Amino acid sequence: MQTEKASERDIKLMDRVLREARNAFAYGGAGVAALLASPDQIIAVAHNTIQETGDLTNHAEMVLLHGVSRELQEMHEQKRHAFTLYVTLSPA
Repeated sequence: MQTEKASERDIKLMDRVLREARNAFAYGGAGVAALLASPDQIIAVAHNTIQETGDLTNHAEMVLLHGVSRELQEMHEQKRHAFTLYVTLSPA
């Protein structure tokens, strides 16, 4: 399996999502975070909220996608479909 070398942008965005995970962990969370980016902007950053809410479905990537679903629909209507999801832990 071939792997791509991470770009400078990928590294910066991964650093940003890791900061979110560390902040969540510092406040008693699981320390898992996700970031969604288009080619020109960060769309959203979220962290796992299972401990805060008791909802076992509140994984970081799900919290993020629920929070931006309307914005993603608008982007889809504008034919803006290129997104990258950065997550500090692979989904189960």
